[in-house]
Amino acid sequence: EGVRAVDYFGKDPRAMVDQILAELPKRSLGSYVGLIFLLGVILVGMRYLMDFTWMTPLKIEPLTYVVILFNFLVFSQFITWLWSKQSYGEMKRPWAMFISVISLLVFLNIVRLFSTYFGHIGSLFLSDGWGIALAVLVLLGYAVMAYRSRDRLMTSLLVMGLTFLVTGCWIRLVNQGTAHLLGWLLPLMGLVLTLLVFRLQRKKEEV
Repeated sequence: EGVRAVDYFGKDPRAMVDQILAELPKRSLGSYVGLIFLLGVILVGMRYLMDFTWMTPLKIEPLTYVVILFNFLVFSQFITWLWSKQSYGEMKRPWAMFISVISLLVFLNIVRLFSTYFGHIGSLFLSDGWGIALAVLVLLGYAVMAYRSRDRLMTSLLVMGLTFLVTGCWIRLVNQGTAHLLGWLLPLMGLVLTLLVFRLQRKKEEV
């Protein structure tokens, strides 16, 4: 409309963006922390389903789950800060991606090292019955969240979790001789199915 960008945005675009963001309705601290905590719980639940699939007998390491949750909270805050810097142009995108990958590797190695050296503290073995019951409860939680959120990512995680549950139950109740093969084959099939569901739901939203 004939208005120059300098006149519209001013000489400091970042200050204008900060002003616009400041005027937007803000999430309360409690709701934000609750969201991050919920995402951490989802991650811990997926870790349990993976243990249920690949670990026979099933050994639960509560301290490892706590470390996963704590590290996720720290990691998510750092990634949020990092990409906010990139969005303001204070950091180039390749550097942001590189630091994100390094941070993820550090996060995974902290969990692995803690599980190796300290995970046995307070650990306990679960019988097949209790292991299956807990896995079903985790999956029901995923189903409730997928139904309430209608989010394609949550639905995809539900499909993946169901694959882990079926694999773990098959190994324990049907044929333990195929444990090694099925322990890797079915989750890989589940990953492919998860990506397919994610893609189909995305196309449905675009239509």
